[in-house]
Amino acid sequence: KHIEKVLRSAIANAERKADEAGAPLDVDELYVSNCFVNEGPRWKRLRPAPMGRAFRYQKRTAHLWVGVAEHHVAAAERVATNVAEAEAQKGVRGTARRVRKALTGKQAPPKKGKK
Repeated sequence: KHIEKVLRSAIANAERKADEAGAPLDVDELYVSNCFVNEGPRWKRLRPAPMGRAFRYQKRTAHLWVGVAEHHVAAAERVATNVAEAEAQKGVRGTARRVRKALTGKQAPPKKGKK
């Protein structure tokens, strides 16, 4: 029950981070990459005992940690799409720069090379 709750929270966090970054994320392609439990802090408590005394006991807690990751095939496709888009934009930016230079009449300095 507790692990399911943490897993749902991890999936929701992954969706939110993807939305904020503007990257597409397929929830069906997510899988549990890491999952472990660490000992958390101990809460010291007192229990009443006979004759005005008290017994001390500790409530133990735990940290649940679940990491999710996108399946490597889906991640590779997304990276390839981003690279292709960047390459397409790279040519557009270069073209715009050349057109701007031609309109302003500025020429690029001559390239140094072998004589």
